[in-house]
Amino acid sequence: MDSRLKLKKNDSYFTGDVPIGTIVMWGGINNVPKGWLLCDGRVYEQSTYLNLWKIIAHNFGNSASSDSFDPATQFFVPDIRGRFIRGVDDTQEGRDPDRESRVDSVSGAKVGQQVGSYQDEEFKSHTHSVQPSTTVKEVAFLPTTSVYEIRPFGHPTTGSAGGSETRPCNIYLYFIIRAL
Repeated sequence: MDSRLKLKKNDSYFTGDVPIGTIVMWGGINNVPKGWLLCDGRVYEQSTYLNLWKIIAHNFGNSASSDSFDPATQFFVPDIRGRFIRGVDDTQEGRDPDRESRVDSVSGAKVGQQVGSYQDEEFKSHTHSVQPSTTVKEVAFLPTTSVYEIRPFGHPTTGSAGGSETRPCNIYLYFIIRAL
């Protein structure tokens, strides 16, 4: 059975042509349109944004570093600041090979492939081959045979390259979520 929410135009989740819970990119500077909230990880009262709460529930976190968060009456909006978005992998093709290790975006508890879950950065495992230098040599005495051998010098390694993260070319925009 398909458990995804099916919305119809006359549902209370629609306001105009955009359903509540829709996340879009916003080119404004913090001047979010009426009825929308920044996707900045803030906590809101469920009663204030009841329809949004019904759509996203605790998908974007269920605990806080503060004891003042009450999951019975409050919820988090997504915190998409500085993050790249990845579509849910509900295929059997392994497009997200680590999908079962995804965690709650606030508490870090393992939740698997759930909307709103988070994966930390990772650099795919790989190797580099190195060609030893043929111009610089060392001479090694092999005591077991009383023979000198000329071989490439030292243990060749690759040098370090790159910056502080792995990322595609990108442009900054705010993400906002339809709340009313």
